[in-house]
Amino acid sequence: MTDVQGATRLLARSPYVLLTTFGRDGRLVPTPVWVAPLDGGRLVLVTQDTTGKVKRVRREPRVLLAPCSVRGRPHGRPVDATAELLPEADVAAAEHALTVKYGLRFRAFDAVEGLLQRSGRVAGRRVAVALTVTG
Repeated sequence: MTDVQGATRLLARSPYVLLTTFGRDGRLVPTPVWVAPLDGGRLVLVTQDTTGKVKRVRREPRVLLAPCSVRGRPHGRPVDATAELLPEADVAAAEHALTVKYGLRFRAFDAVEGLLQRSGRVAGRRVAVALTVTG
């Protein structure tokens, strides 16, 4: 097993992963997220296309990943990775992967987000972001 495979497996098992994106000025922007394993040795998360992390990934696909607490406190050294916005057709597969890993917690999150979106409190559409550990 390579270091990349080991890091990917560790992150896939972690309840929370600290996704660090890069701001326009180069500053680090850390965000704790849920991730699940996806095909091809990748990880996946879902979020709204209007979030800052999506805007930053569109501009700079290089990210850092580390296991973390729910509040974003890192539990290890970050690893380099790349982020890629997946086609809309892949969102259902990403949601399924997250449901398999998180079960009722993800279903509850999904239901609450749906209610907030229908009420106008959450804007945008859901997108899937694939994460590939590079080193």
